[in-house]
Amino acid sequence: VGTFASSSFGTVDWVNLTNAQVSDNIYAQVSNLLIANSNYLFASNFGLSIPSTATINGIEAIVEMNGGALANSIVDGSIKVFKSGSATGNDKKRSSTVFWPTTDTNITYGGSADLWGTSWTPSDINASNFGIGVAARFEINDADMAQIDYISIKIYYTTGGASIYDSLRGFSQQMMNKFFCTILRQKCDDLTK
Repeated sequence: VGTFASSSFGTVDWVNLTNAQVSDNIYAQVSNLLIANSNYLFASNFGLSIPSTATINGIEAIVEMNGGALANSIVDGSIKVFKSGSATGNDKKRSSTVFWPTTDTNITYGGSADLWGTSWTPSDINASNFGIGVAARFEINDADMAQIDYISIKIYYTTGGASIYDSLRGFSQQMMNKFFCTILRQKCDDLTK
């Protein structure tokens, strides 16, 4: 499950959007020959189910990304959470001197005590239009292609005094089964289906 869209921010649209569902070296991509910002690659509809009595403590997103073969050409344009389908809160983009790597790298935004500058209810998080938007900025003419292999999100919340989190490592059931097989030695038979 999961929904991807190219949401308005800059001037360049992402293509092959659903390729960011699974970490498999097949990418959602955006490319441009001029200095410009891309639109957001907006990932939503995570199927989260935070209890209605929970307190939201933090939001963490992990983006597996690369900026193609040309080093020092692409940076974060904007990294924002979406509430009710709209970009909101603090922009988590890194410094303009931090370039996207030339090989796949997991970059973490937010964390266990980071609410991204806004307040959250469980219903905000559980909504199908809650998500994360990632925009790239091309810093030079003839820049390479920005590529995202995988987006995951983790919600930290408190209920009954115990801190726990609800995590979805991407959108693929097969990837979840791979976790269970590798770590817990369960559901290994599902990997062959």
